[in-house]
Amino acid sequence: MDKNQHDDFEGYSPNEMHLLLYWLYERGCPVQLKPLEAKDCGLSPLFRQVNYLIETLQQEGKLKLTATGKLPPKLVKELYPLGYPEYTIEKGISKLSKETDSESVQLVHILLKLSRIVKEQKQVMTLTKNGQKITLDDNQLIQELMLSFSLKYNLGYFDGYPSKTIGGLGIGFTLFLLSKYGETWRTHLFYAEKYFKAFPFLLEDCHSPYRSPLEVGASCYSSRVFLRFLLKMGLIDYSSRWEQYTEIIQIKKTPLFDNWISVTAPGRPSDPTSGE
Repeated sequence: MDKNQHDDFEGYSPNEMHLLLYWLYERGCPVQLKPLEAKDCGLSPLFRQVNYLIETLQQEGKLKLTATGKLPPKLVKELYPLGYPEYTIEKGISKLSKETDSESVQLVHILLKLSRIVKEQKQVMTLTKNGQKITLDDNQLIQELMLSFSLKYNLGYFDGYPSKTIGGLGIGFTLFLLSKYGETWRTHLFYAEKYFKAFPFLLEDCHSPYRSPLEVGASCYSSRVFLRFLLKMGLIDYSSRWEQYTEIIQIKKTPLFDNWISVTAPGRPSDPTSGE
């Protein structure tokens, strides 16, 4: 290994890790987003939901929100089945009747606002001028969703874990790990160990009288990155089982991942034309 490469970073040098952390997808960064064809965009559950809402806006011109500024119940019920199934709804534990009943539908609403594709005034949603341009091109739309989800959105929004940074910090490093190891099924603990080896200070907020800091951290990391972000974007498949009151999640990257995510191995120069 080159003296500038670091074992804790899977061989990446401190400079390469700096690019992954602070210049993700930018020119020179080891992780880049490739253009996608329309058929590939449709492989993303979140894209299908977003696209449906946008088509509704384009047809109607505007969308009347509820008194609390949420998506109307009828639209919620149309959007939900286009996304990834949610356990509590599928098992009948909770009933789908409003936006806040579905995490994925809430994400659609949040990301459209974060990406400034829509604007809202007096409980009415409309497309922005920028949104009107972006939504003409499926590839441009899904790229914008990815940027907003991975760079702007707070991955801990829906959970109660005390750490504000686990998962969100080092998204690029997680994408690299999946690119390198995701061909076969591996557990969330496999990825968590490598993630926290690179960022051990993140375990300082992981306390429990019943589980180790790594187990708590792995649960937080898996919930935020794999089940909330990558699964809903269509970049991983997963299965789960229970062992002694602990859920063991198995993860594997999808064909969409390789079609979309370009990763340069440690020590190799990135494509100088990428990220533009």
